[in-house]
Amino acid sequence: MANNKLYESMMKWASTKIKTRAAFEKELDSNNVMMLSNTKLSTTVQPDFLFKIQVLGQEIAFDPNEVIFQEGDNPDYLYVILEGDILIEMGSKQDAWIGAGDIIGEIGFLLGRKRTRTVRAGSLGCRLWSVPRSLLFQQSSIETSILMTHLLLGLAPHIEILLLEILNERESLDSKVKQTENYCDFDHPAIQAVATLLRGKDDWESAINIWEFVQSMPYRFGFWHFKASQTLELGFGMCTTKTHLQVALLRALGIESQFGEKIMDSKYVKPFLLPAYHSKIKKKIKHYFCLVKLDGQWFRSDASYSKEAMQLLADSDPEMSHFLHERFERGKEFFLGIEDKVKDDLSFLMQKRPFYKEGNVESMNILLDKRQGTSMLAPHWVKPTLELLSYNPKVAFLRAMAGLLVSSEKLHSVIKERNLAYEDYKET
Repeated sequence: MANNKLYESMMKWASTKIKTRAAFEKELDSNNVMMLSNTKLSTTVQPDFLFKIQVLGQEIAFDPNEVIFQEGDNPDYLYVILEGDILIEMGSKQDAWIGAGDIIGEIGFLLGRKRTRTVRAGSLGCRLWSVPRSLLFQQSSIETSILMTHLLLGLAPHIEILLLEILNERESLDSKVKQTENYCDFDHPAIQAVATLLRGKDDWESAINIWEFVQSMPYRFGFWHFKASQTLELGFGMCTTKTHLQVALLRALGIESQFGEKIMDSKYVKPFLLPAYHSKIKKKIKHYFCLVKLDGQWFRSDASYSKEAMQLLADSDPEMSHFLHERFERGKEFFLGIEDKVKDDLSFLMQKRPFYKEGNVESMNILLDKRQGTSMLAPHWVKPTLELLSYNPKVAFLRAMAGLLVSSEKLHSVIKERNLAYEDYKET
């Protein structure tokens, strides 16, 4: 694709001095013109195109509690929250909170359906970037069509992962009575096969191989109720799900392991989040990790945070930089936090709704995705559509719209089903 003449001319048109993604974003941020640099779009759209996309829209501010759009309004705009927060009225339920970096109104923007909820600014007001839906149908500018296609391709992974998240949440509500759910499914064929690949010359080497494998997976918030085998398939997780995977792999090799619980200061989590989300995190939080028994002794083997996540911690607090040079190794444990408790099973925890589940949790992953690389599940049609864009922009735009219309329709349906299921859940 990079050798294609049209693509090269597009890159030159977008920006003539791009060296790296990080360098480009730094340059734009220093000039205070890259409004979208800390939004969900920045994790899926290259910065050169993102810079040009933002010119297609406009910045707009709302006073505290001011209505942004009402139920029944036409879906004239897609909104990205730059600063502040917004509230979505949920009828009999508590208003949903959506923070900075998130996207709002994407389903109506794509499907053309009237707004199903009333949305207003939070108590401090908000600043949004908005792009008109009319640009989806303009045909006079090839440059605008190309940029709108990049915007659509950037939305696709967010639609896909939100769909998967809600489907998983719905499944967890449907199975709430299954208190014996086996989240640590070490007998799953995929777990067994991967464990065999990670087997070392002795238990120590096997445990180290498993730690390195799980630790290399990106740390991301969300997907709370996933089993070990599901986390293996996703390729990312948070402390609970990555720990389940680590313990499952160890148990598949017959190595005794269990779950540890720590009370940690929020400084171990806040560097992963945009400032708007800091108030949502308690000062002290519970963190879960793996304990493995080797040579008759229990060792803490915390594989939750990837190296890139550790770097975010070190950037925020130099005193934590030593974690970058430490690892789980023979005779030496690796852990964060201070207080420990041992748990035989975490099913009681996995049955609960996570404390952070407010609005779209994916915005909590913006900084992590930018540092670790995007881990979201892009639909199969995204890559070929991006390639098609380099030589047939018109068809590429239509392909992107077709794919997103299908995904958005599915998302619209499961959201309605989820809301009904949640009402039933509250009544039982």
